[in-house]
Amino acid sequence: MDCSPVAVDNRIARKRIAHPENWKRNVAKVERYSPKTFAVRPLCNHNKKFECKNLKMSDVKSFFEGFYKFKDKTNQDAFILKHCSVKSIQRHRPKNNKHKPKSFQISYFMYSLSSKKRVPVCQTFFLKVLQITKYRVQTVMKEYFENGVLLTEKRGEDRVSQKNARKKLAVMGFIENLHCDEPHYCRGNTKRYYLSSELSINKLWRLYNTQAESELKVKSSYFRTVFTRNYNLGFGTPRTDVCSFCLQFGEKIKTETDVSIRNDLIIKQRLHKLKAKAFFDLVKEQKPELLILSYDCQKNLCLPKTPDQSAYYSRQINLFNFTIVQGSSKSKLEPSNVFA
Repeated sequence: MDCSPVAVDNRIARKRIAHPENWKRNVAKVERYSPKTFAVRPLCNHNKKFECKNLKMSDVKSFFEGFYKFKDKTNQDAFILKHCSVKSIQRHRPKNNKHKPKSFQISYFMYSLSSKKRVPVCQTFFLKVLQITKYRVQTVMKEYFENGVLLTEKRGEDRVSQKNARKKLAVMGFIENLHCDEPHYCRGNTKRYYLSSELSINKLWRLYNTQAESELKVKSSYFRTVFTRNYNLGFGTPRTDVCSFCLQFGEKIKTETDVSIRNDLIIKQRLHKLKAKAFFDLVKEQKPELLILSYDCQKNLCLPKTPDQSAYYSRQINLFNFTIVQGSSKSKLEPSNVFA
């Protein structure tokens, strides 16, 4: 990869054009805790109580780079706490009563490469090297002095989800009360369930808002987020092997205008479904003296199955896969009870 300044600028420009919103957000995040200029050694003549004058430019540069090696506030605050100490003030001598007396005193230190130890420096020297204000240092040290912990970052936290906790519970309760079906061609219990093909996320959202209280109503985007992130649900398509009687009754009920005939069709449809339910309940029974055989012509396969054009237009052999399963609908499919 070409790491020349021109190539780096070109890559940055391409990213800026492709994703302008992400670029602005990332740049603002980096610039907030990035150095404003290069490392500069402030002028200071302290050489007795403070050793500012004895520190070299290499010490300042190393200290500066160690602080801005981190681009987040938490690590930078930990760096400040590492190179500062705080203690309570033993004697208060206020000049007047206008200002509140201070409760602690901060001492500043920097690392000297020549002596390989921390040396005390004045506040002005420390702040100018790191290019920060005294209020930032005071805030970090005050939290450590009063509570004994590092100052926590409160910006950028998720405050919206806590406000919407009741709304989320209400939406989840609504979704969990919906009637779901398992996949049609699967005997095993799968993790994905299907709702009616006539429904959609927008329809469910409208149904939820009609029955929800005013303070629990949500937007369509919020309902979609809860639906997709917390549940593995889909909308089933119409089955290809629908019962002919069910299909017949459904189409007649749609087109019938006479109320008495329509009610008669609805009664017959319900009776037919009750018979089907009773049949499937019988299929679930497991009795030692009862032999249950389920048979089905599963598939008609055309052989040979090749993408060759000549084979497609030639006479092919059909394989009729007729399968018999011995046992109830709850029995496992094993080679001993499946015959194809």
